[in-house]
Amino acid sequence: MRPPRPAAAPRPRAAPRGVDRASGQAFPGYATHPSVGAIASRARVSETIHGAVHATGPDSCRVTVAGELDVATAADVRNVLLAAVTTHQHVAVDFSGLTFCDCAGLGALLSAARAARASGADLHLRAVPRALARLLRLSHTGGAFTIE
Repeated sequence: MRPPRPAAAPRPRAAPRGVDRASGQAFPGYATHPSVGAIASRARVSETIHGAVHATGPDSCRVTVAGELDVATAADVRNVLLAAVTTHQHVAVDFSGLTFCDCAGLGALLSAARAARASGADLHLRAVPRALARLLRLSHTGGAFTIE
């Protein structure tokens, strides 16, 4: 039979991020590190995107997308594009105002491409920024779209 274990000493609480456990002092420059400010400011900016549908003919439209297309805004853009491809035969998406696109944004675009193919609509991407073109190339998904 084993002898009983002695009671464990309480574990010290972990120090907050950027604080030295032993002294309790903040690391020099931690709060003012440039990446911390960039992340905080990006969190505020990433939630703004503008999408508008403009009829250009009886069966065609132009969708303008401006701002950051990321995980916070992808659902809104997906809904706008799905509505456009289900109600119009020819849809042109203008990305001249797009400043950022991540994989969630790419997923929204691919959903629209699948819906366009299923409904027999044409989906054209116009004024594709360099970063989005690179994302399409690296993910091998550029073939899902007609890029002008």
